[in-house]
Amino acid sequence: MGKFKEKYKGSKIKNIKKKRKAEQEITGSGGSAGYHSIEQGSNHFRLFPPHNPEESYDAMQVKWWMPRIKDNGDRGMYPFPHMKNIGMKSCLVNTYKKKAIDWLEENDDDADSKIETIKHWKKGLSPANSWTVYAKEVEDGKLIGDIKYLEFGKGVHDDMDSIMATEEENESITIDPFTDPEDGLPINIKYNSKAKQAKDKYSTEIPRKAKPIEITEEELEEFDSMKPLTELGKFFSMETFDSLLESLELFDEDVDIGFFETDEFVEEIEKHRKYVKEFNNSEKKKDSKKEKTEETPKEEKKTKKDKKSKKDKKSKK
Repeated sequence: MGKFKEKYKGSKIKNIKKKRKAEQEITGSGGSAGYHSIEQGSNHFRLFPPHNPEESYDAMQVKWWMPRIKDNGDRGMYPFPHMKNIGMKSCLVNTYKKKAIDWLEENDDDADSKIETIKHWKKGLSPANSWTVYAKEVEDGKLIGDIKYLEFGKGVHDDMDSIMATEEENESITIDPFTDPEDGLPINIKYNSKAKQAKDKYSTEIPRKAKPIEITEEELEEFDSMKPLTELGKFFSMETFDSLLESLELFDEDVDIGFFETDEFVEEIEKHRKYVKEFNNSEKKKDSKKEKTEETPKEEKKTKKDKKSKKDKKSKK
């Protein structure tokens, strides 16, 4: 067995369940690769294991879709990361949402209709969840193409959890059925763009008579050089924060709320500005520490070992 086969294992189901619980607490309910696309009909993929065997094979991202004025003057919608989801103490959009609702109830005669807009799943401030995995396409039982990100929504995510639960119950497995380098099974994501309801557009299954598809040592070596999914999206510059403020102010004006410029919210803006600075400083320290660890020459480590060995020999004499 190669060194990468020994290193990588599928996700432990208990760790995936623990991660799901943490995700629910955040949302209230629930080297860079390119992205696979999910086309009309069947889409066959083989998932890769987590870089850390104690983590889940997927990573959740939570985004707010906010109004924004483009450079050409047109309006559009732009995704901003949920600040708490990527590791900050609090999320400004979530704070705005909660406090604006309280403020409207106390100060606005037309509070009900405006609160309804704020809570609306599409027009309002509702976080959108997606999950990302590393995967390769499958054709005729073989892996093809490059290792890329595969991003999917709640429907596919829930289907995969259901498959895992069924496999766990029927076969008493402790490793997920998708990602073990040797025994992982392919999945088929079916996309029907004509389905009337959003929940019926995607369905996921392990194909009938599917056989395990082995990930080669060479593929695992390439995968080993890629960024772990736990680091995906962990970037939030001060420019991003300022853009978020512009979008929040635009939303506040569109719905005629009037909370954005209150002293209460200005205080929250400054508080969250500090959170962004603290977060970026913390991430820089982590990156610096990681770079120093990776740059430590093997010869230097060997020399330290040799010195210790010589010292031990002298003490024995």
